[in-house]
Amino acid sequence: MDWRFIDNDTLQEYDTGYVIQLISGTWFNPKEIRPIVSADMSFHRQAQLLRCGLEYVGELCSSKEANVS
Repeated sequence: MDWRFIDNDTLQEYDTGYVIQLISGTWFNPKEIRPIVSADMSFHRQAQLLRCGLEYVGELCSSKEANVS
């Protein structure tokens, strides 16, 4: 999957257009997020993309923390 940040609070999977918006908190510790999906996407696919997107952000946060230490 090809994840990209549109801005600091918006992550998009390039091929599907699936978007995860950070509403409150930080990407390291999100309090509220909002997925934005196309109407024809199955719930199973939405859940899969949400999980993968959050894993992607988690890996980025972990690597940034490791680089700071």
